[in-house]
Amino acid sequence: MIDIRPAPGGIICEGREVTVVFNRDPGDARCDEARLDPEVQTGSRRTFRADGGWRLSFAWDHGGALTVDYAAVICDYEEPILVAVTPEQGTLVTARELEASGIVLEFNAPVEAPNDQPNRAFRIAQVDGDAWDLAVSTAGRRVTLRVPAGVIEPGRSYVVTGAVTDERGNETEVALTYVTVAADE
Repeated sequence: MIDIRPAPGGIICEGREVTVVFNRDPGDARCDEARLDPEVQTGSRRTFRADGGWRLSFAWDHGGALTVDYAAVICDYEEPILVAVTPEQGTLVTARELEASGIVLEFNAPVEAPNDQPNRAFRIAQVDGDAWDLAVSTAGRRVTLRVPAGVIEPGRSYVVTGAVTDERGNETEVALTYVTVAADE
């Protein structure tokens, strides 16, 4: 065996991925407190999902064995919940409102918006056309999305998409729809 992650003594909780790297294919690899995920694996790397125990005992073909102790903790897998949106989703809004005040999202827990991940960044898109990145700022439970000036047109439908994560890495995807109207409507 060459490596194991997380390292011995690290934090582990139920469902956590444990990766064992061997110098060659170990054949049948097993663990008393973790399951192979996926069940069938070949090559020199094996990925297990921990069952929540603090001691993992691995064994593999040709008499190989290893016992590793971890700091077992109870992990929270509850994703952040969107509790309020301003302006409310589905309401008629003007381009001026969206550009001036932005879209404010409130969650039940502090969150971050991982805009360094293109498939998770917040964007606004015309239902049948172009899309633009939104400027994002976070402050605890609040996320403010700023629409670029001049891109919103009256009489169009827009979809806002993106994702936030909490301090434990739990993710919530966001999808909102707005219909814009002229300022005098």
